[in-house]
Amino acid sequence: MDTPVSFFTNHSPSEEELAYWLEPGSVEKDRQLFDRAYAAKIEHPGPRLHLRFLLEVSNVCSRDCLYCGVRRSNREIERYSLQPEVAMEVLRRAKSRGYRNIVLQAGERRDKTFTRAVTRLVEQLRREGGEDFRIVLSLGEQPAAAYRDWKQAGADRYLLRIETSNPKLYSKIHPPGSAYTLGARLRSLEALREAGFQTGTGVMIGLPFQTLRDLAADLLFFKAWEVDMVGMGPYLEHHATPLFAYRHQLLTVKERYLLSLRMIALLRCLMPDINIVASTALQSVGLPDTEPLRDALMAGANVMMLNVTPESCQKAYSLYENKFTPGPDSEKYLVDLARQLNTWGEEIALEDPGDPLHYLKTKNTILKKSLK
Repeated sequence: MDTPVSFFTNHSPSEEELAYWLEPGSVEKDRQLFDRAYAAKIEHPGPRLHLRFLLEVSNVCSRDCLYCGVRRSNREIERYSLQPEVAMEVLRRAKSRGYRNIVLQAGERRDKTFTRAVTRLVEQLRREGGEDFRIVLSLGEQPAAAYRDWKQAGADRYLLRIETSNPKLYSKIHPPGSAYTLGARLRSLEALREAGFQTGTGVMIGLPFQTLRDLAADLLFFKAWEVDMVGMGPYLEHHATPLFAYRHQLLTVKERYLLSLRMIALLRCLMPDINIVASTALQSVGLPDTEPLRDALMAGANVMMLNVTPESCQKAYSLYENKFTPGPDSEKYLVDLARQLNTWGEEIALEDPGDPLHYLKTKNTILKKSLK
């Protein structure tokens, strides 16, 4: 088809238009897309990178997803759960350096022992962090009551990736006959919004059985659901998962890398005021002549997770193989990162907690309606 230039002025492109921009093409075509996306980023969140201190608090998981290295059936990894004191120390380090975000990520557990422990930890983090500190959770599907408890305890944001908006593809990457359904995932997303969270989600890019139209539909899903933040990156396989058997059917790593950048760029054009993560998966792609963080930022990303999980546990939190760890939260690393960003025309944002503009606009709209 001819170049659908209407995409750059049309806020409701079709799946066909989006799929066109996702297709491999010329360097010039990609440059046109990335330039448009970066212009949208400059206009809205701006050339600022928000850092989140990411702590992988536990790799214990009750689910058995076919793509994940910490799936319940994987007996090759040593399971761990960190003590609350580790999270408190991370918060203190973040605050001492001027950063205002901590992300707690873990395998999914729905038992009351776990959910109550999270409530207590969030309460502790809120007391010590203060009101201008943001607590972000990524703990999977939970009962609506758990989401409400965690929000009331002081959590601000929640990331619950759907991995795909296609119900048939969703079923293919989960155990046959299991209770894991896209419908259940979406009900959890809705429960998060009802609880008042800044709500985020995301997908994997380059999955077995996935098409460009699937990815185009994912982008339209994000917009239709009015999400506040998105974390997405290339699907990277793990040898101890059932999907590893399909590795020979995958796009090349380079193709998945470029496709991920196009997804970031298209989403920035579609939703210019949300937060988009330069994912760890994208930064784990070690290809010649690429700078993943730079490429992601130039495509429209504005958030990065700084992994501060103890080194003794990082290898055990193996969602996929050869996971990139951005480095310690040392003064030298952060100074070097700031210097590198400066050469790209970007800066580390310290002046605000990095709440998505989209969320703030939505919150203000709801408040105005309630006052009428």
